Order: sequence, then structure tokens, then C-alpha cells
Amino acid sequence: MAVAAGCSLASSQVEFVVYFTPEATEQQKDAVRNACPGAGQAVLEPRDKSDLATARTYPVRYDITKASSVDRAAVIRCVSAQPGVRGISESDGSG
Repeated sequence: MAVAAGCSLASSQVEFVVYFTPEATEQQKDAVRNACPGAGQAVLEPRDKSDLATARTYPVRYDITKASSVDRAAVIRCVSAQPGVRGISESDGSG
């Protein structure tokens, strides 16, 4: 059936990536993780323990693959209210 054919298409992950100001401290980045643990199906991803530049630059990410628009809005609202945050970008994992 068509259902089986569509299963592989749903495997890509969609993320919110939090961008911080250049002046943001590690404490402010940790505070975002603590203040905004996610909402509904918008799930805060575990901290990337690698020493890659991207892990250091963008330490706060949310898996929003299954999140509703209400879940996404709740994360944006919470994160945007935190000091040191510049904004949020959506990444579809395709590139």
C-alpha cells in the first residue's frame, strides 16, 4: 500500500537552532536549556559533547519533527524571552 512507501520520507529530522548574541555567556546558554525544556512534542535535544565548532556555537537545539504549531510557538516564546538570545532558525536536516 502507499503507506509503506511513505515511511522512509518521514525520517528526516526538523530542528529549531537557537542563535545567541556574541556577548552571550555560557551561563545564559545553560539558562535557556533550564528555562525552556521543550513543549509537547518539541523536545530539547541533549547537549552535544563533541568539541566541534557548531556544537559550541549552537549548543541549544530542539527536535520539532513531530511538534504541533502550538508546541513550536511555546518554544519560540520561551526562548525569545531569555537574555543573550538573538533568534531561532528552523533546519530541516537536508543540508
